[in-house]
Amino acid sequence: MRTVRFGAQAPSVSDIVAVAEGAPVEVDADARATIAASRAVVDRAIASGSRSTG
Repeated sequence: MRTVRFGAQAPSVSDIVAVAEGAPVEVDADARATIAASRAVVDRAIASGSRSTG
């Protein structure tokens, strides 16, 4: 089974299907940085007590 690599490019339908069927996943450094930045936004919103949607 092939390994699906997540990075700057959006995953293809075949990537999503492969993951759903149990393919191993790798997340590259750029994607990890994007995830961390997104998490920081959420953490700040929670810490501030502000209401958010979406």
